Amino acid sequence: MRRYDAQNIDFYDLTAIIRKDWIVAFCEELLRRRIDITWQLPSGTRSEAIDGDVARLLYRSGCRNVSYAPESGSKRTLKAIKKKVNLERMDASMRASVIEGLNVKANILVGFPAETHEEILESLRFVAQMAMAGVHDVSIWTFSPYPGSELFDGLVAQ
Repeated sequence: MRRYDAQNIDFYDLTAIIRKDWIVAFCEELLRRRIDITWQLPSGTRSEAIDGDVARLLYRSGCRNVSYAPESGSKRTLKAIKKKVNLERMDASMRASVIEGLNVKANILVGFPAETHEEILESLRFVAQMAMAGVHDVSIWTFSPYPGSELFDGLVAQ
């Protein structure tokens, strides 16, 4: 901060908020040291540890933007892609983050292998639910498998 006059930091860490004790300790350390910066989690974090108390602490410590990665609003699709997301828990987490003043973004993907029209509609209903919760920005992307991933290899084999 002194050398480069840094005032904002984006942490591209998909696992920053998996453990509540870690993110609480991190926020408390920023506050204890009176580090006056803003910071973000822009890469589509998981939501396991964000509740009202954690969201409040995130904001107090300078966090202003959090991105979530539900990827789908369909429980069957989530199971098929091995994404361990509890949609009800994620909804509660996003609501708490909005209430505490964080700017909330979410990412949805459509077009997974074997995904049905009904499952895409489930995702769109989840997008509407996020809008009702106050989520500020939802990006909807088409599925594009990464070479070397299990989904990519499965499609190549087919």
